[in-house]
Amino acid sequence: MKNLENTLVISLVNDVSFHQEKRLAIATELVANPSVLFLDDPLKSLDSLNAVQITTCLQVIMFYQLIFWEYCI
Repeated sequence: MKNLENTLVISLVNDVSFHQEKRLAIATELVANPSVLFLDDPLKSLDSLNAVQITTCLQVIMFYQLIFWEYCI
């Protein structure tokens, strides 16, 4: 998705694959830095490669959030 990093979200409607759309939906929510993130079956209908990529990214984000909060306390 590096090639789409400076593209407006509205203009992506017809330009992204289903897998990119899933990742974009999660990323859009993460931009707000929520304290809790509810994901309703984020891996549904994804192939194994894309499911692993999303899971790995969420694990990395969770890990760094835990380190940040431990540092602040």
